[in-house]
Amino acid sequence: MYSADEKFIDYAKSEMGEQVKAGGIKAVIFDLDGTLVDTLGDLTDATNEAMKAVGHPLHTRAEVRSFIGNGIPVLIKRALGDDQSGFERALSEFRRYYDLHSTDKSVAYEGVAQLLAWLTDNGIKTAVVTNKYDSAAKIVTKKTLPPLDAVVGVSEGINPKPAPDGILLALKLLGVEPSETVYVGDSQVDCDTSQKCGLKFIGAGWGFGCITSSVIVADTPTEIIKIIASAN
Repeated sequence: MYSADEKFIDYAKSEMGEQVKAGGIKAVIFDLDGTLVDTLGDLTDATNEAMKAVGHPLHTRAEVRSFIGNGIPVLIKRALGDDQSGFERALSEFRRYYDLHSTDKSVAYEGVAQLLAWLTDNGIKTAVVTNKYDSAAKIVTKKTLPPLDAVVGVSEGINPKPAPDGILLALKLLGVEPSETVYVGDSQVDCDTSQKCGLKFIGAGWGFGCITSSVIVADTPTEIIKIIASAN
């Protein structure tokens, strides 16, 4: 286990640290659920509304947390379990409910506002690339976060991670190169996708997911400030 100081020293010596020193990091792209915003309460409520609609047992927050990470259709499939016969109706009911209640309980994690402000103040662009469908992604970010430079969710032509579509679109919208960009996320899917696209990666250790690769993982959002600043 890294101590905080060891983590920052290792970061400063890394390839990404050298890029930051040279002014090479121009953008940070974030996952949304479990990284910037704690959306578990609203996702649990929407999942259980969907389960009620098709006569399936309800799920706990812990169970729904284990379903998150690969987009809403996969979440619904995991929630339905062995009997997938009600999938289309359950997915429709989830979206109907979630469109109305996506920010009833969702809040930004402590330290996220400070992190985003610090990045903006230092001329580093910010974006979200999420497996949440695009309209919901834009609602949740608008209602829970400071303004971002780009928000990309799943839509026609933009497949969910680990497909590279969302990150590639965000890079285009931000006007930056992969080598100039860091991705921050809480899951192995995030890690794999960012590395596939040539981005550096910082894990969000406070989130929903589990990262199995050997990467630097921040314990809090504000620790990312220290990680990046330590390389300057």
